[in-house]
Amino acid sequence: MTMKWFCLCLITLTAFANEPANKQRKRKVEVDPKLAALVEKVDAKAEEINTMRADFRQRKEIYMLKEPVEMKGVFSIRRPDGMRFDFEEKEDLILIMTREDMVSLSHKAKKASSIKLKKRHGRFVQRLLSDKLGSLTKYFDMTLEEDDKGYRLLLMPAKRKLKKRFKSIHTAVNKEYLITYIKVELTDGDIYELYLDNIQLNQELPGDIFNTVIPEGYQMGERMDSIFGAGEKF
Repeated sequence: MTMKWFCLCLITLTAFANEPANKQRKRKVEVDPKLAALVEKVDAKAEEINTMRADFRQRKEIYMLKEPVEMKGVFSIRRPDGMRFDFEEKEDLILIMTREDMVSLSHKAKKASSIKLKKRHGRFVQRLLSDKLGSLTKYFDMTLEEDDKGYRLLLMPAKRKLKKRFKSIHTAVNKEYLITYIKVELTDGDIYELYLDNIQLNQELPGDIFNTVIPEGYQMGERMDSIFGAGEKF
């Protein structure tokens, strides 16, 4: 798999870059009491998390590809240091994101890509996984369904610019109030899914795994988009 296609799959975590408050337009949002209670519990749970490690499975359907593509690996996050996706060995791919940088590394091929993250841009996946779910009510209308495994949220874009990029976002929350699934449908027809399983919280992680320094001798590759496509910024 080329670095270019990998870039179409990647992104991740913390709301390291939030839109400045003076640029945000406030909108009045009436939230269903059950939904509001769930969002509060999800955000409270997130406050308890210093580190997370989980198995992940990523699935993407892109109109340019005949068949869906799946990739697996291990996901790690430590607040506020960053987040990391270690893909299966056959993929030869690692993605690391900090407050300032997003870096992909292919150690066998000795290739790398790196971009600076613009602070003025927010990323909804970052906020879903490591910041506050409630912050997304500024940008999306949410509806709630409950099943035997937990809860399902449907997020529909509420602002015109977002409607040009996103068709819908689906998430699943388990009984422990952890987000275990994200599905992003873009208006161009592309679909990106991320599944998290075997989640482990607040365990010690190696200190240097969020280092974004490119090793010497690595060939620099193409600019990256993200795990959920180029339209995930807002």
